[in-house]
Amino acid sequence: MTHTHPHTHTHTHALTELDCNTKGNYFADMLLLLYVTTVSCVLFGGSSAEFFEKRMCYGRTLRLPFSFTPPLFNGQLYFTPKKGGSRKLVMDKDEAKDPRLRISIGSVELTDLTERDEGTFSVSVGDAMPYDVIKLEIVECAYKMYRNYGKSYSYTVPRQTEFVEFTPLHREDLPRVLWNRTDPQANKGSRWQMKGSIWEIKSVNQADSGYYNFRKKDNTLLSRKRLTVKENNRHYYTNMNERLLIQNPTFVATWTVTFTPAGEVENNTLMEAGNLVTDDRRIQIMPKGIEINPVNITDSGTFEFRDQQGHLAQIVIVEVEDEPPPSVLHPYVYIAIIGGIIFAVVVCCCCVKKCCCKNSSSKRHESAPETAAAPAVYYHAPKAATKRRHLMGNGMPLFPTGQLRLERGERGAMTCRKHRRSELNPRPLHQGLSLFIWACALEG
Repeated sequence: MTHTHPHTHTHTHALTELDCNTKGNYFADMLLLLYVTTVSCVLFGGSSAEFFEKRMCYGRTLRLPFSFTPPLFNGQLYFTPKKGGSRKLVMDKDEAKDPRLRISIGSVELTDLTERDEGTFSVSVGDAMPYDVIKLEIVECAYKMYRNYGKSYSYTVPRQTEFVEFTPLHREDLPRVLWNRTDPQANKGSRWQMKGSIWEIKSVNQADSGYYNFRKKDNTLLSRKRLTVKENNRHYYTNMNERLLIQNPTFVATWTVTFTPAGEVENNTLMEAGNLVTDDRRIQIMPKGIEINPVNITDSGTFEFRDQQGHLAQIVIVEVEDEPPPSVLHPYVYIAIIGGIIFAVVVCCCCVKKCCCKNSSSKRHESAPETAAAPAVYYHAPKAATKRRHLMGNGMPLFPTGQLRLERGERGAMTCRKHRRSELNPRPLHQGLSLFIWACALEG
């Protein structure tokens, strides 16, 4: 029979309890070691692979990689501006230091990005030196609109728009609210109006150039527009000693006009606040603009019209020629002139021929009784001899003693008959010679 000492049981139980505690501490240490190893690999071992370069539109949201979100990441997040400035703390473990930073399990987001967020984000754990993980570039994605000075601009806003924010060009740090749904009458009577769902700006000028942000109640950007206002432009070509009227912009205002001669830099003020300030008597203020009469070659240059706030409303370029250019007709004009002359000649010839035929017909009717008493004599000689006999007789013209007349004989035959001068109206020889010779030749 074996006996066991009571102290032996007590010692064995103590050893068993010690082993269990040791085993539990071992697993806890292993988990801690695994966590530290994972974080160390993410932050230090994989630093080169965890560097990101991102380009984001204005107003969008930057989401950090999962490796830098709680509970896995338990360090600090810093930001260094691109345009210079000190590094600042953005997130400490799971605590946000920027009001736009939203932190949740497995997610870290920086909302409503602006130009001020362009720079580098870095992280660190404990007392380790921070190292860069994200390089952020802000890209302007606004829809661009252009208007001329004095025109109107309108835009249909999104439904959820609660306020309209304006930021002037090149002055990103000066945003201001132009309209708020909670106080829609605040800008009543101004050039900025919200009519239903239409945002309208009347008579725009360069001060209206900038960015218009349409945001929700929680400041989320719904839409972004960029408006650029440009001056109006005119160009005049004129000659010396002529009258020139330079028109004002197409709306009523009090203008200040300056003139810069061509090839020079310094300008001269011609009109200030609507009043003429130049001693040049050729220049006068007219209801629709400025008149220069007469124009000189020195009037070539640039005229600028500005309103009382100094906004550029219109640029006018004037070019003066020394002498008027020679008038050059188009080739088609010459063709038309020549064609007209030819047509006129043809018409005149036809009229002359028609008149001659009418005169011959009337003469034939007047001599009809006498012809009946003395029958016409027909010549039946050969054609060649007939032609010669009709044209010439013994080397002498036949017309001094009589004239030939073309008559119609039997069966419509045409004959050339010699008549006494008393039978015909007296006619100068040179006027009828060609016509009768042609007629007798045809008959032969």
